[in-house]
Amino acid sequence: KKNDTLQVGFFNGKNHLDFNYVATTSAWNWHMGCKLQWRGNSNELIFNDNENGQNIARLINVDNLKETKLPGAVGSVSPDGLWAIGYSFARVNKYMPGYGYCQPTSEDDLGVDKPSSSGIYKIDLNKNEKKDIIAISDLAAINSTPSMNGAKHFVTHTVISPDSCHFIFLHRYFIGQHRFDR
Repeated sequence: KKNDTLQVGFFNGKNHLDFNYVATTSAWNWHMGCKLQWRGNSNELIFNDNENGQNIARLINVDNLKETKLPGAVGSVSPDGLWAIGYSFARVNKYMPGYGYCQPTSEDDLGVDKPSSSGIYKIDLNKNEKKDIIAISDLAAINSTPSMNGAKHFVTHTVISPDSCHFIFLHRYFIGQHRFDR
């Protein structure tokens, strides 16, 4: 529910029984949690949160609890810890409730079938800069078929390759009650 929170932390100690609380988040779901991930080989955690109507990510050093707010929610962090890839978790929740985040956001294109203002973005974790890579409208135009007319499009399930050079994702769309994946 939109007011539910989740404690973020990690386990260590003998048999990994000691829980170390780091923060609390309101952006999570039962399927993917808050996308809690280590940043490469560092002592920094990255996880998603919702702040003032925006889905963001937080980068926290577990040694000193120094925090950096990232400009978008993340789906996957590169194994080398240099970048992350993200998409609209609010849009995912609109079309697949339970797989996104249910907190209200200020995203004004959630009702648009194939928005040009939403898609996949990359966050440079050293510079804390977000760059749009591809819009949903562009994805929908690739090998488009007449059956896609009127469909509701979104992106989900990003995964970055082990060498940190490539990523994959699902482009999904709904026509009526039928979901299609590419």
